[in-house]
Amino acid sequence: MVVIDTLRKMKPDPEVFLHALEKLKTPASDAIFIGDEMDADYRGAQGAGLTAYLIDRDDKVQGKHVRRLSSLEDLFDTHFSHLC
Repeated sequence: MVVIDTLRKMKPDPEVFLHALEKLKTPASDAIFIGDEMDADYRGAQGAGLTAYLIDRDDKVQGKHVRRLSSLEDLFDTHFSHLC
């Protein structure tokens, strides 16, 4: 778990994401980050080199360059269906 007291930094600082990856012993290229805030979550994760997804439950985010999900279920239905 990475919390604000761990680093004294907050998202979108890339160090927060990189610290979590280090703890998981996982390269950014093998990780995804799912969040519901455009700047702190989505752009923060992208800035650290992770594949980011934005949960957009109400279809409010417009833009073709944003990986959007309406729910976590969408992630599995759309992006990981080939694994089942």
